[in-house]
This record gives sequence, C-alpha cells and structure tokens, in this order.
Amino acid sequence: MLVVCGALAALLTQSRIPPLAMVASALAFLAYRKGGWLLMVPSLTLCLGLAFLMESVGGFAAMLPQDLLALASRSGHSSEILTLSGRLEIWPYVVARIADSPILGHGHASGMEVFKGFTRWKITHAHNMYLQVLLYVGLPGFLLLMGTLLCQMRLFVTRPSPVRDIMVLYIMLKGFTEQSVLSNMPSGTVAVWMVTVGMAAAAWRRRPAQTKPAGTPAGKVPASPASTALSRGSAAR
Repeated sequence: MLVVCGALAALLTQSRIPPLAMVASALAFLAYRKGGWLLMVPSLTLCLGLAFLMESVGGFAAMLPQDLLALASRSGHSSEILTLSGRLEIWPYVVARIADSPILGHGHASGMEVFKGFTRWKITHAHNMYLQVLLYVGLPGFLLLMGTLLCQMRLFVTRPSPVRDIMVLYIMLKGFTEQSVLSNMPSGTVAVWMVTVGMAAAAWRRRPAQTKPAGTPAGKVPASPASTALSRGSAAR
C-alpha cells in the first residue's frame, strides 16, 4: 500500500521526497523489528562513503551519465539532480540568515521577509525542517523540537508501534529536504505529527510499573504491607 500510494503521489504531485521518505521509514521500522538495525548503520556508512568518494574524485556530473540524470529530473536538466532541486544553493543562504539571529531567530512564518534577499527564484521557506526551526525560532525552539523527536525515538526503541513510529520516521526523514511540520501555515503533516505525539504520550503512561522494590534480592518475595497482613482471628478462621 505504501509503494502504490507513494507512486500515485509522485505521479500526481511531481513531488518525489515524501513517497521516498515514507518507503524509507517503513523499511527502517521493519529492519529494526527484524533485528537488522545494526546492519543499517554500516550499510548507510558505506553508501555515504561511496557517494562522497565519487564527488571528491570527479564530481557527480563526471561520474554519472547526463542523460540518466536528465531523465530523473522534472525540468529535464541534470543540474536539478546535482543541486537537489536547488537546495544546495538555498541552504548556505539560510545558514547565513541563521547566523544573523541565532538565539531568538527571525520569528515564525517570517520566510516571506527573510527570503527577499534570495534572488535566484522566489521561495518562502528553507526546504529543511531543522534549518527552518533555527531560522524561525532560534536555538530554544530547535532544542524543544529535537527533545520531542528524541522522546518519540526513545519509545520507538523501547516500545515499537508500527503506525506511530513509521510516521515519526517519515516526518524526520522528510524534514531533511522539506519544511515538514514547520510550514508557514498549518498542514496535514502537522496533524499527523500531533497524532503521533498523543500516541507516544499514551504509550508512556501505559509503561509497565516496577513490580520489585529496589534493593530486593532476586528470587525473594517482598514482604506484604502491614495493612494487608491477616489478623490472628482471620488466620484462625
């Protein structure tokens, strides 16, 4: 279902990142549940290492056929793929604007004003959730967002739940190239994230209670509280 819906979304919207992020999130969750989490780390490291090696040796443009890159682009130009649809030109500008106000940021939904200085084309957001939170609400907002996501990922590790965790992974992966939950206007992704936050809070409240008091030796049953001990008359009966 994820593959079919992702293909339809890519066909209808010409947006490639969301369906790819959804499929990648499902694969990451299944790999974790099947015990292949540790294999993902060296595999990802190897893939990134090969990509950086190709770029350092001759650049992607020299290593990959131009015709193949043009086929994978929406505009028909290979430069779209090599610049991640222009994101590699947007992000340095965003980092420079973050440096102008790193603590408090420029204010939520300030993209239309902040990006007036970006003259290559018209944009209103950073095309990256993590850079955008720093741009809009500064370091405090970034720490709050990351704290929430880390709490959700902790539950993913300790108490996996397919729908909740796949959606959280989707939001995090999509955030590398999209604004994700930090859009200028509320979006469907925000509603989805709020549902996952609620599911995480419910799972946290349902966590197993500690049944053995601290300091009780293994195999030894703790003594019953005084209020529950049988009286002498009850014991006789």
